[in-house]
Amino acid sequence: MDMTNIRVARRDDYEGLCPVIRELDGFHAGALPHFFRPFDEPARPLEWFIDMLENPESLLLVAEHDGMIAGFLSALVRHNPDLPMFVPRRWLVVDNVAVLNAYRRMGIGQALMHEVHAWAHEQGLAEIELSVWEFNEDAIAFYEKLGYTTIVRRLWKGIE
Repeated sequence: MDMTNIRVARRDDYEGLCPVIRELDGFHAGALPHFFRPFDEPARPLEWFIDMLENPESLLLVAEHDGMIAGFLSALVRHNPDLPMFVPRRWLVVDNVAVLNAYRRMGIGQALMHEVHAWAHEQGLAEIELSVWEFNEDAIAFYEKLGYTTIVRRLWKGIE
């Protein structure tokens, strides 16, 4: 029977996590080669991984499926600057969500998001934000199905 377990990442997960991140980065490099480039080194340096594990205002989840890391989610707590125009608030930014192609449509992404929602609630955070590239229609549909809505649009223009 196939079993998926969502848990906080451990130090010994780094090697297992790299293929998931590499597939995510390759997907973005293929879609937006003027923003992202392919590379052969580890997908994220070990220092990034350790910082995520040690920072009390970050969360790094892994999805284990039959003993293998099939997906991950990274998130960071953010704070508004202490300026008069801003309402003081803390919120969670989901930075990355990825599931290996071979494990898509099995509920792993939804399980990762469910876990991050629970973690945010435990931290006293009432809001979660995330960004998704406009070309990634599957991800947009996924997040909208979970109740996320657009709050800002970031536009760009290449100058010749």
